[in-house]
Amino acid sequence: MRIAALAAILLLATGCAASKDQTPPQAVNAAPAAPETVSAAPSKAGPPASGASMKTFIGWVEAGSSVATAKYGIAIREEDGTSTQLRNGDLSFVSPTGKIKCLTNFQDGQSGLICRVDLKDPPPRPDGGIGNWVGGWVDFGGSDLNVGSFHGDPGAFLRGSGPELPYGSRITVHDFSCRMDTTGMYCLAPDGNAGVKMSDAGIVAFGCLSERTDRLTGRAYAC
Repeated sequence: MRIAALAAILLLATGCAASKDQTPPQAVNAAPAAPETVSAAPSKAGPPASGASMKTFIGWVEAGSSVATAKYGIAIREEDGTSTQLRNGDLSFVSPTGKIKCLTNFQDGQSGLICRVDLKDPPPRPDGGIGNWVGGWVDFGGSDLNVGSFHGDPGAFLRGSGPELPYGSRITVHDFSCRMDTTGMYCLAPDGNAGVKMSDAGIVAFGCLSERTDRLTGRAYAC
């Protein structure tokens, strides 16, 4: 009996020791959570301010949505609604407000953009000129810019005006590119060295254009 009791005590002690030495099961680690990323809203640069670099000016103009030019090859007269098909790749277009009207007239040997802008404060008529003074007449030849000039007749505008160029859109004609915006129209010269902003608030020159004296124009700029 004593031997049996001793054996039972030894078995009980061995079992307790074994339970103390057992390592508890490890928890299964969950997959690490993916790092949280915050997406920044894309920045939208506004129109170039006066004095902006040509790199900024070019980038903003070229960011406009390019339009198909076929429909801008026709000018329509407001007086009677007659239309004229423009030649030699010339185009005509107007701002959504109708305050800016532009065209090219390469078919008659004139180069550059020709625009009429309803300026709130047009340059005054200079002394000594002959003909009808048009203070909002803008000629942008790329390396030169004239605001206000004498005209005996409407010139190429006699053909009428083209369709509306929507805001945010960009049109290219004879390597001149213009982007329409609610703040005005921004046009880039073919060589990328000069630009101009046109709005009823005024005409602003960019790039190599600097003001010069010309007694037959309201304001003149040249590179």
